[in-house]
Amino acid sequence: MKKGYPSDQATGKQKYGTLQPLGAGRYGSDVTSKALSELQIADFVPEVIPNQLLSDSNIIQLTAHPFRVGDAIRINAGSLSGMEAHIVEIIDANQFKIGFKPSVLITPADTFAGLRPTTIQVAPDGSLVTTAGPVLYVKDGLNQEVTRDTAVPSNNAPLPVEIIGAAGQDINITAGDLNVQLSHTGATPDSTRIGDGVTELGILPVTKEAKVSDAEALIQLTALAASAVSIDGKVATEVTLATLGTEVTAAAILAKLSADPSTETTSAAILAKISADASTETTLAAVLAKLSADPSTETTSAAILAKISADASTETTSAAILAKISADASTETTLAAVLAKIIAAPATEAKQDDIITALGASSSANVREIEESVFVASQPLTTGGLVGIGTIIPAAMVIREIEIAYKDGATLLALFDGVPVGMVTQGGNKIPVNLLGDGVKRIQLQAVGADVTVADLMVNIIK
Repeated sequence: MKKGYPSDQATGKQKYGTLQPLGAGRYGSDVTSKALSELQIADFVPEVIPNQLLSDSNIIQLTAHPFRVGDAIRINAGSLSGMEAHIVEIIDANQFKIGFKPSVLITPADTFAGLRPTTIQVAPDGSLVTTAGPVLYVKDGLNQEVTRDTAVPSNNAPLPVEIIGAAGQDINITAGDLNVQLSHTGATPDSTRIGDGVTELGILPVTKEAKVSDAEALIQLTALAASAVSIDGKVATEVTLATLGTEVTAAAILAKLSADPSTETTSAAILAKISADASTETTLAAVLAKLSADPSTETTSAAILAKISADASTETTSAAILAKISADASTETTLAAVLAKIIAAPATEAKQDDIITALGASSSANVREIEESVFVASQPLTTGGLVGIGTIIPAAMVIREIEIAYKDGATLLALFDGVPVGMVTQGGNKIPVNLLGDGVKRIQLQAVGADVTVADLMVNIIK
């Protein structure tokens, strides 16, 4: 057979042949170098031909195949793995024939690569023209292509950079090993976050101070405020020791009692005598000690106590004295009545209501009041939208804390007019804040990770 013809019969006369030097005194016929390139990376999957006979085993069905005569296939799986054959006939858009008949029918298990002859190209200096492909490395015995997907980070497969010991083990490097240090100075200081894995430490925007909340102190102050009830039923909402001053000492109270216009037959008159004593004691404990121990004459507290007893009784303790006072025939026989007389007196010493007013002016930072409480049985929340909770925060009102509780275990983000203030997880928690209302802003919630509908949502806005 002559080269260049598909059979042993030439279709025309070949008058000349071209030769090229192969070495010293050697020549050979010209042959154009060809190579086979894959039509696609993934293997093609052949389809089953109904009622196909073994005599037609060289017919392959593949819907909308891309092949043409002269192409080739290489079977990579199944019982015929490794077999290569050229395509000799295109039957239609879905079927073609290969150059020989396999001993078994080709099935979908016999996946194959599609190959097409391509002339090899070289550069002017004779080197092969190549195109750089993707970076690959072997991971657990398999080729892994290095990829970077900025749209879907989970698709990233970076090239691992590791330090391996002589025995092949990984060597872990910590920040201390690398001598990593942070700096808060300069034009571009380092930034870090402090948290417990769920909630981060917040910073007040104006004072740049850390946000803190002493829950135990808040409980104690709230209980103290609840117990500070005035005689007329008013409740003191703020209490500090600094505002009590000196007008609630025994000396001031006794002075007020001494100003009462009662006669000597009432407890007020008796207390007036006590206040007239020349002693310097200014506390209730000291006065009682003087009452129980003073052995002086009738011009002293001891003589007054003798008058109180009105007989040869032996009462020398504060408890016995108070019992005697309560038995006096006057109308002031209870602590409430005595305090009422104190309040009614026109002296300058502070009354309880005045003390409560003063307390409120100095302790507002220590006690929290609920500005608004909102309950929603079922509240849909999305990751892309904000849901306003409650009403607009009044202008100039400072919100100290947001308390959020719900049945579901979803993670939520709390915001104040679009600005995040804290995360809420596992059914709710308290978020210490320092938010100033301006009459147009409100508390908002947003789902984190996935849309969710929370049940029995309770939001307390505490000022």
